[in-house]
Amino acid sequence: MTRSMRLAMVGLAIALLAAAGCGQRLNQVLLPEGSPEVRLERIRLAPLTPDSYAFMARWAGHPSGRPISHFLYAIDPVSVDAVDGTWIRTSETQRALSFALPDKEPAEREPHVFAVRAVDDQGGMSEPEWFAIAG
Repeated sequence: MTRSMRLAMVGLAIALLAAAGCGQRLNQVLLPEGSPEVRLERIRLAPLTPDSYAFMARWAGHPSGRPISHFLYAIDPVSVDAVDGTWIRTSETQRALSFALPDKEPAEREPHVFAVRAVDDQGGMSEPEWFAIAG
């Protein structure tokens, strides 16, 4: 039996299993296990007031075998590595961030941190993507 014939037979067997209602089990066998990924970008916006600064955070989830269910984000989290009660669940993929400018010199300002994670339909979570901004 040639290699192309064997591949054709395997493809036919997979199609028959899927048609027989084994799709969920077949997905678990054929799709790779892994965590989703998230990509994050920031865009500087015009401030709302002279004593503030603003950014747009945009993100996209990239599944690894399972669909993305939702995202978790946090502004100034205690840790970007650990999700706690301050993280917010959302299906959105962008958020405008606006902060008041403190009365300190730019070099002395504490940065604000924005972090986001993607979560798949089985609860698998991506590594965090984050950025820090200080006006």
